[in-house]
Amino acid sequence: LVTTSAEITTTFDKLGKSPNTPMINFPPGTDVSFYSPRKSINEPEMQKLFAFMRDIVPTDLMDRIAADPQKFNVIVEAGRMDATKRKQIPIEAMTELPANTLLFITGKRDKQGIYDSLEKLIDNHGLDDRVFLLGMVPDELMGPLMSLPQGTNSDQFHLAIAVSASRMEGWGMAAMDMTAGGMPLVASPLVPYATHIKGQDDSAVIIVPLSDNEPADYAKSFKQLIDDPKRARTIAKKGHELVQAFDWRALVKKFADDLEKMFG
Repeated sequence: LVTTSAEITTTFDKLGKSPNTPMINFPPGTDVSFYSPRKSINEPEMQKLFAFMRDIVPTDLMDRIAADPQKFNVIVEAGRMDATKRKQIPIEAMTELPANTLLFITGKRDKQGIYDSLEKLIDNHGLDDRVFLLGMVPDELMGPLMSLPQGTNSDQFHLAIAVSASRMEGWGMAAMDMTAGGMPLVASPLVPYATHIKGQDDSAVIIVPLSDNEPADYAKSFKQLIDDPKRARTIAKKGHELVQAFDWRALVKKFADDLEKMFG
């Protein structure tokens, strides 16, 4: 039996899996060459992303971002448009964050009305100048979006944060891809990838516990990173180091080795 994570394996054990059934973990992988930290907003791929965003984000704001990205903190939520992703949580968290913090959310308009409900939530909170639903981002632009340049240089954002408040994940591919892109991750404890890397290094990710006040808790975690960019970059660096083990090439080799040990 092949599962995506040790956490899923544990679930099978609890459900009464036969003790004689061999199990191998083969998690989803990432392309660490496609999702890799960008150094400047002036890179051609970043400029293509910005051109796409100009159809969604007000022109004056895009002009200000292009002129001085150091003035902005950016949060990216890159899961599909689905109720289980709980995209409303980072939106509500934005009400407690500095005005120079922006939130970009991916996912096409859906038949269940999730997109429409988020649009209404953004409007109700008066966040239409800071929170943007990007819709279906072309595949070739997801790499740049999930690898935004951040640092102290004038052509980098002050900070770029990855978030996944999901309540149901088999693994957490978007979260993984964004750590490959060099972004510090803030995630729910129901994202197996996030809990896995926390088990590897407690300081490689921020896990926000489930509670009745999660938007405020996420806002607090975001604010801690915004106020301490050095810590944020340390988290990003550790996450980027750990995600290398999930490059597809490394995973396939490990899977082949595991099969050889099991059946060879």
